[in-house]
Amino acid sequence: MRPTNLNPIIISLLIIITGLCIPKLVYAHLLETDRQMSVILHIDPTDQAIATKQQDLLFYYQDNLGKFSAYNCNCLLTISSHNDGQILQAIIPIVNANEGKFSYIFQKSGAYLLNITAKPLSKDSFVPFSITYNVFVSPLPINNNTIINNKLLMMIFIFGIFSLGVVYMVFVRDKPKKESLNQ
Repeated sequence: MRPTNLNPIIISLLIIITGLCIPKLVYAHLLETDRQMSVILHIDPTDQAIATKQQDLLFYYQDNLGKFSAYNCNCLLTISSHNDGQILQAIIPIVNANEGKFSYIFQKSGAYLLNITAKPLSKDSFVPFSITYNVFVSPLPINNNTIINNKLLMMIFIFGIFSLGVVYMVFVRDKPKKESLNQ
């Protein structure tokens, strides 16, 4: 004897499997905030950190109070590896009042911490802040076509699971038995 309430279980399993199979999105810009300051990190030229290739780390400063200026900031960048500890500490060069740019070559792939500590050069300016980014440095560039193809395959897979669920619900599940007219 089969349970008659199997449909909710199968639908729940399909939803869980689908949720586990959706690929993580890749973000080209990382936003972090400390009190009134937000800083966007953009990795140029490929929107991803790649080992042994020069990267331009672009920092876009956003101050909710309007007091921040990179010209009035001692903005210090510390790069640390989870495996090797602190690798570098340097002042972030100024591009304009709201932007800094630092060129760097990550020697190895892996997880890195990028920390910005900012202190004003004059009083009555912005409040000092500290922002940390977790950055994964890839050994090779990720091909955008591969990402698109993987997403397409995932969509086909999800559609297939959904279709199997519909087929099951329409054709396979127990249908109410019709009573015989002769009885």
